[in-house]
Amino acid sequence: FLNIANCDPYALTRSERIEILASIKRIQSWLTAFNATVIVTLAGLSTDESHSPYSFEYEVDESAREEISAQLHMSNNTAQREIDFSRAITVENPEISRALALGEISRLHAQITLEQVAPLQKTGVDSTIITAIVNRALGYAELHTPAELTRFLKKLTLDHLPEQALTSDQTDRFLRIWPEGHGMIGIAGRIDAVTGTKALAALDAIIESSRNTATPLVGEREVARSEEHTSELQSHVRISYAVFCL
Repeated sequence: FLNIANCDPYALTRSERIEILASIKRIQSWLTAFNATVIVTLAGLSTDESHSPYSFEYEVDESAREEISAQLHMSNNTAQREIDFSRAITVENPEISRALALGEISRLHAQITLEQVAPLQKTGVDSTIITAIVNRALGYAELHTPAELTRFLKKLTLDHLPEQALTSDQTDRFLRIWPEGHGMIGIAGRIDAVTGTKALAALDAIIESSRNTATPLVGEREVARSEEHTSELQSHVRISYAVFCL
């Protein structure tokens, strides 16, 4: 690390710069693993009740997340996600932490692996099967991109999900919309690929139409309100229309 910090990239050859990039990547992975270990020593091995990472059913570590968020200048929610991630790779899946420490994978590879095996954990698949899948994923991740790893794990985990989980996975659809600042809204949803493609096309068409014409869209009323509130109202109408198109 000290050798890298003291070198001058401008004085290196092109091949040496490539080697420096590879070394920095390994250092970043090692720092991710070490950072996770430090966070676990602060937050503890678990909360009062066990929970599955990336299941959106987190328990809250009030004291630890307050300390971490204050020191690292992040929100409490982000600090809690760091705690959950750290426990997941250090306590529940130590093989991921070892791979990070060796510089074999990146943090993004680790996150994708956790996200893809989470349904197996929630449906009670045997831990030895999950460990075998994680090990195969880590071996695959060394030479592949995060996107390729995602596709690989989706196919791999599909063979081990219980039938009832597959049925639920295909039928549980939802759409959530919440207000954001500056006249914006946030959207999160789970729908089938065909419907999702149509929804995106409808949204693109609506946005493009609003850019090319000064007249309001059908269903949008002109009200004497602030510019920000009007923009937010229009955004809600556009989303409602896109959802109606589904």
